[in-house]
Amino acid sequence: MGIFNSQKKVRDPAMKVNVHTIKVSKLWMKNYSYIVQEEESRDAVLVDPALDAKAIEAKLEETRSGLKAILITHIHPDHVGLVELFARKYDVPVWLSKVEKDFYKFEAPNLSLTDACEPFHCGELEIHPLLTPGHTKGSLCYVVGSNLISGDTLFVEGCGICHGKGADPEEMFDSLAFLKQTLSPEMRIYPGHSFGKLPGTKFEELLKNNLYLQIDEKETFVKIRMRLNFKSWFRFQYPDEEKTVAI
Repeated sequence: MGIFNSQKKVRDPAMKVNVHTIKVSKLWMKNYSYIVQEEESRDAVLVDPALDAKAIEAKLEETRSGLKAILITHIHPDHVGLVELFARKYDVPVWLSKVEKDFYKFEAPNLSLTDACEPFHCGELEIHPLLTPGHTKGSLCYVVGSNLISGDTLFVEGCGICHGKGADPEEMFDSLAFLKQTLSPEMRIYPGHSFGKLPGTKFEELLKNNLYLQIDEKETFVKIRMRLNFKSWFRFQYPDEEKTVAI
């Protein structure tokens, strides 16, 4: 089975992609930034740089990455706080959905916009943006090889909150339905946060264990996602810390 269930093959099968996770944290906020790298050329993109410039720089050096672009999943500060710094330092394009840019009036150096219809190239990497609103108005996921960088749309354990400007639980339901219809079970998922599970878990495991992927009725999804007694919004954890929390 291909990377996408219902679309034409979208990647060169010879392209080998490595995803390097970077733990970036500040106070109670615990995120993942990612370096996604083509193995042979070491061409790379940096996803959602924020919170810890030293950790990101160290991983770029460790992996000997040739940075070709920055990818933004959405514009919340814990995902874009260091975009300007790295965009200016490496003079690379910054990719964002046009919907997100227009709705939030976001600005950054070297901004490049996608309508999430066509793939684009960053050096030897082919990037397939997927528009997945719900957490924000123009959230993007990115398919690179057999990997989905999912931001705060999809976590291994759940999905992003749907509160705040531009957020919409009905759009989140539609976005998750789209991912279920589109992604191969073999796709590896790399989210913006963890509640205790490792990034890189296969989508087939999420289909079995992620509550939000098992709800087929939009009304039920909205009630559960927006429930008032929900207390785990920001209880982010790295996998080596404590037990997984319910979200």
